Amino acid sequence: MNYKHILIHLSNEQDFNRIWTKQTWFIANQKMRVFKWTPEFETKKEPSTVPVWISFPNLKAHLFEKSALLLIAKAIGNPLCIDETTANGTRPSVARVCIEYDCLKPPVDSVWIVVSKRGSKDMSGGYLQKVEFLRCRNTVIIVATLATASRNV
Repeated sequence: MNYKHILIHLSNEQDFNRIWTKQTWFIANQKMRVFKWTPEFETKKEPSTVPVWISFPNLKAHLFEKSALLLIAKAIGNPLCIDETTANGTRPSVARVCIEYDCLKPPVDSVWIVVSKRGSKDMSGGYLQKVEFLRCRNTVIIVATLATASRNV
């Protein structure tokens, strides 16, 4: 690394998600940006993969279960967490998930939800679910890098 970059190794997934999804921290009145380390990381180039909140407006109630949401979000990017109101079910009009997303790619506007009848393996039905991107940050200054042990969502 160099004088503008620090490498932090985290082994706890909750700590990683809390730090990674916030993106900007202030320590002693100094702004610190957090990026996920990858083998391709270059100190002179800002990574395009960032945490992004996506929402699924008017998602059917049975799909608000965390495992279902993470599976749907995985079709778009690597899911990190769901927001508190989604987890608590206090905002039934929309579900929100934070994912890792490469902001150089155009945003996905919908995903295909496969529907099957209970007890049947027939997966011929389904519908398009709208996806909205709520935040995609790209700035020029990098001052911190984050690395983690391998983790599974």
